[in-house]
Amino acid sequence: MTGSNIDLSGKTLTGINSLSIADDNASVTVSSLSLALKLDALERQEETIVLNGPVSTPASRADLHNQGFDRIVEGSNIWIDAAPTLTGLTGRFHVREGESVRLDPEGDAFISDAEGPIAYLDIDLSGNGYYYVMSNFELGENFTLLDHSSDQTLLYKNSAIAMVSRKFGGDGVRIIFNQSATVDMINEFVKNLAYAPGDFVYEENVIVTITARDKGHRKAETVLYVTAENNWTPTKPTLKGNSVAENSAAGTVVGTLNATDANGDPITYRLTNNAGGRFSIDNDKLVVSGNVPIDYEQSTTHTVTVVANDGEQDGLPSTFTISVLNVVENTDPVPNVPTIPTVPTVPAENRTLGTKGKDVLVGTTMKDILYGGLGNDTLTGGQGKDSFVFNAKLGTAKTDRKVNFDTITDFDVTADSIWLDDKIFNNKALKLLGKTASEANPKKLNRL
Repeated sequence: MTGSNIDLSGKTLTGINSLSIADDNASVTVSSLSLALKLDALERQEETIVLNGPVSTPASRADLHNQGFDRIVEGSNIWIDAAPTLTGLTGRFHVREGESVRLDPEGDAFISDAEGPIAYLDIDLSGNGYYYVMSNFELGENFTLLDHSSDQTLLYKNSAIAMVSRKFGGDGVRIIFNQSATVDMINEFVKNLAYAPGDFVYEENVIVTITARDKGHRKAETVLYVTAENNWTPTKPTLKGNSVAENSAAGTVVGTLNATDANGDPITYRLTNNAGGRFSIDNDKLVVSGNVPIDYEQSTTHTVTVVANDGEQDGLPSTFTISVLNVVENTDPVPNVPTIPTVPTVPAENRTLGTKGKDVLVGTTMKDILYGGLGNDTLTGGQGKDSFVFNAKLGTAKTDRKVNFDTITDFDVTADSIWLDDKIFNNKALKLLGKTASEANPKKLNRL
């Protein structure tokens, strides 16, 4: 029946067991108690029934309330069954896959009804349909769900207190409490209810609607909003810097690691292959561990494998090859039999001689002379007035122009000097100056 004021006075119904009220806030007048008891207002709110003649009993009034009528009017008498109340359960929440979020973090949710325990608790999820809605929730430690073919049984401390029925359409469930359920049990259930999206998030923005209903389906409702996200693994690490000098001390930085995380989680790094204990991780740096010496003569390369972790899971590993640089130690005095290129006897400063390979030459705090020799070398004078000797002939177009190219890492124009051998540089000014110059008596060249 539709309408806000429905008058059934003097009417009788035959062959009809039930008649539903279609609109909220409707008022229905009847002159027959038997007709009144055939009316169904369970799906409507704020319904009134006016008894125009019949005398009700407490039992009949309870039946009318349970049929969905909030207000019963009989002459000057009015009986009201108010809707339940639901407080302390609201808010917006954030959860990651594999985790859960409690919907009442403060534990102050409370459902009350004047008639005692509520009859039903509806839990609805927005989305594309869930076969088992309750699989998206975690319960308090005193509660257990037993699965059946379509419904589930809710246990409290191993005793059944409700049936959980899947709603038509699959987006919600109705928990139907039995006579064993108490107000305290129901409130404990709600306070400990936690949303858990599972191992993969299918719905990122979920609306959770919780509705408490009494026997007459009067209701109290709350809506909660949950943002869920997948936990993406970090990217494969990259390494900036992949070489280290042999005999480097513990803590020497080899390179800087970098990986990103789509969730913005802080990243840590871990070695799954540390080259036999030679390397370790210090924050985002790959460093020399100092546990096992790094020896060029033993191996010119080492392999390490690194993974990035976001606090929950590892990303894919990256494998890097670390080059070991040969370091030529100081040699004093210069050998009597010169090597190629020739190095005559010079004053007794510290001298460091390169080989035919790719050398890393490091001076001392004194006045050093560094001879790179053949090969593309790296020269570091250190403190003191140092001299860098270039006495190896460069390559040609017929061979390779990019040979015997040395690099000075710390040249100080106020203290250091560069010595050029006039025999290997095709320059007139050098050759003219070289007639009176030697390594023991170098001459200053103002311009080339």
